[in-house]
Amino acid sequence: MEFNRNYSSLVILSRLFWILGGLFIVFRSYNSLQQYSLLVDTVTTTNNTLGGAMSSMASRVDITLLITELIGVVIYGTVIIALGFTVQAFREITLNSRWQAEIADAMRADNNKQIELLEKLTEK
Repeated sequence: MEFNRNYSSLVILSRLFWILGGLFIVFRSYNSLQQYSLLVDTVTTTNNTLGGAMSSMASRVDITLLITELIGVVIYGTVIIALGFTVQAFREITLNSRWQAEIADAMRADNNKQIELLEKLTEK
């Protein structure tokens, strides 16, 4: 079909956004957890060096930073995925309107043929 060939790039683009959004969420979450783990190790090492002076502050700040980072990652990933849905919706709307126009043209041509046949029959 001509429509499938013309709009396959939009399908690929929308799926690319979905995949990239999912990968963004997974890899950025993993990266955030690694950074959190590294920060905890650093604070623990520093805390042991200083004799335990930073223990309560470090745990509160660390978990707050991690939660904030993960919320941001999920929001950005969801926005990327939403772009994929927007492209898919645009494709469906465009394809549907062109398909409807093609069907309407075919029906008009069919009706014109029927009218011509009826006129020929009534002339006889």
